[in-house]
Amino acid sequence: MHDVVVWYSASAVDVLVVIAIAMAVSGLTLLPLASVALVRSLRRSGVLEGFPD
Repeated sequence: MHDVVVWYSASAVDVLVVIAIAMAVSGLTLLPLASVALVRSLRRSGVLEGFPD
């Protein structure tokens, strides 16, 4: 959870759990979408021509 525990040490545990869940959900949804977009743009530009599909 990075430094959330340090910066929000005075917060209640339930608030920290909500923050952790939000971070996990955003990481599991945004990162794959960004990775797919990056690979598509690199493939379109020709950078990945030497690699198999």
